[in-house]
Amino acid sequence: MENTVQKIRRLLDQEQIRYLSIVHSKAYSDEEITASDYNLGNELVDSVLIRINNQETVMVVVPSTRKISLESLQKELNNTNISFIGKREMKLLFPHYEAGTLPPLGCLYNMPMYCTTELKKMQEVTFYSGTRAYRIRMKMKDFFHVAKPQLYINADTTPRYRSEIYNVVPANKKQTLNTYDSCILGLSLENKNFVTAKLVGMIEWASRNFKSCIVLIGDSIHRHTLAIKGVEESYAYDKALWLGREAIDINNPVFQSYAECCNINVILCSQVQTSTEYHKHYTALETLFNDNPDFARCLRSFADTFVERCADPDSVQNKKNIHRSCTYLLEELAVFTCLSEQGHKVFLYPGALRALTEIAMNLHPDAPQALKDLISIELKIKRCGSS
Repeated sequence: MENTVQKIRRLLDQEQIRYLSIVHSKAYSDEEITASDYNLGNELVDSVLIRINNQETVMVVVPSTRKISLESLQKELNNTNISFIGKREMKLLFPHYEAGTLPPLGCLYNMPMYCTTELKKMQEVTFYSGTRAYRIRMKMKDFFHVAKPQLYINADTTPRYRSEIYNVVPANKKQTLNTYDSCILGLSLENKNFVTAKLVGMIEWASRNFKSCIVLIGDSIHRHTLAIKGVEESYAYDKALWLGREAIDINNPVFQSYAECCNINVILCSQVQTSTEYHKHYTALETLFNDNPDFARCLRSFADTFVERCADPDSVQNKKNIHRSCTYLLEELAVFTCLSEQGHKVFLYPGALRALTEIAMNLHPDAPQALKDLISIELKIKRCGSS
């Protein structure tokens, strides 16, 4: 693997290309590295190998958020004898590479290289170098200069991930979802469910089913998660706000690409939390938490699990971290209540938010009415085929 990295660096240095090397130390787990990929946005690309006439192997470079259609590829190249090289053969060809990390530089392997025309719209490019722990970032024009693609393909691509309904709460609302014009899509920061490729699948689903979509970015509430993970409280809030703005900048091309079919409006939790209504709802939910053992048990159950997963189990801060996690949930619910009062009654999220589900099932009748009116859609995200 080190040889591959060295070859890439030598190639780029010879061409006097300005680039950045991003390296994760061995102390990072695979899960942590994957979660960090959420901030790569549309600039990450994948290398797909195809075989033409059962002989020639060609590399096709596509945005990692998209998958290329084989039928479209065959039509574009005017050849039906084209097939994708599957994972098993890829493993045989590149036994030391992690799956999905083949560098998009056909010249390294004496292999012809094609690019989809979508890459021409990108300003910067990021790609892995045989491992997710090592990636390269550069200007797209410099990438084209050094990669020298033989052909730009105007083939059809579709989102690499698709979303579908896993569950609706209350269940009796599933048949009437088409009567609602707007939805809220919650976006959690530093969460592997929100890497850009998966976000594209969720936005695509929302745009097909609703006229408008609020993308709610949990910036300010993320300070609690950062503190639980060991970030100093004095710094956690500023970092959370910075991560929220970064998420907007990175994913703005995704939002813009669906703007013609869906009115997408990005809102930060920090913006909602400045309102008088928010503070009213937070106070009501905090009172409910203190006075209602069932509601408190619901939130603490999630908090216990989250803190156990994210923090040192032997930490003397454990009790404080559980309190932070509960506060996170109370703030989040107060934000949801504000948006529901404004007429946005459908909430989307990849998975279940237990507190929201229990409130929607009327298990906590003293919760704010606007929160009880909220319909919770649990989305299931599935990877689409190979390419």
